[in-house]
Amino acid sequence: MGKFLSGDFGVGGIPIYQMILTNCRKNGSQSCKGSKRDAGASCVKNSTGKQESPKITAGELKGKTAAEIRALANEKGLVPHPTKLDKWMDPVTGKERLRMDPGHVDKTTGLPYSDPKATVPHHHGYEPDGKTKIVDPSDGNPHFPMQVPNI
Repeated sequence: MGKFLSGDFGVGGIPIYQMILTNCRKNGSQSCKGSKRDAGASCVKNSTGKQESPKITAGELKGKTAAEIRALANEKGLVPHPTKLDKWMDPVTGKERLRMDPGHVDKTTGLPYSDPKATVPHHHGYEPDGKTKIVDPSDGNPHFPMQVPNI
C-alpha cells in the first residue's frame, strides 16, 4: 500500500485506506459488501479470494451523465471520499479512481482552458494506482465531457 499524506485522513483522523479496508467485509460470495455508509458497494475478489481493484474502462466513462457516473461508482464498489463530493476511492488501494469536475479555468488569465473537453463539466477515471488517467481511445484525452440528461 502506498504512503498516505495528512490530506488522506477521513473522519476522526482515521486514514482513508483503513476506513475503506474496514468497510469492505467478506459476505460469503465472490464479493464484499461495504457498510451502509458505502451504499452497499461490492468489490471483486480473484480466484484465490484476494480482493482486487475494480476495472474501469473508457467505454464506461464516455457519454455519461453525472447520475450515470455516480451509479457506476456504486456499481464498481468505489468508496465515496469522506470530504469531497463526486470523488471516489479504490476499495483496495485507497487511491482516487473516479472524479467529476466543473469546467476548468486558467487561474492566471481567467480564461477557459484551450482543451474544449476540459472547459465543460467532465469526469476523470484513474487506474488503481490513482495517478494513471484513463483516456478516450479516440483522441487520448483524459477529460470525458458530462452529458446533459434528457428531460
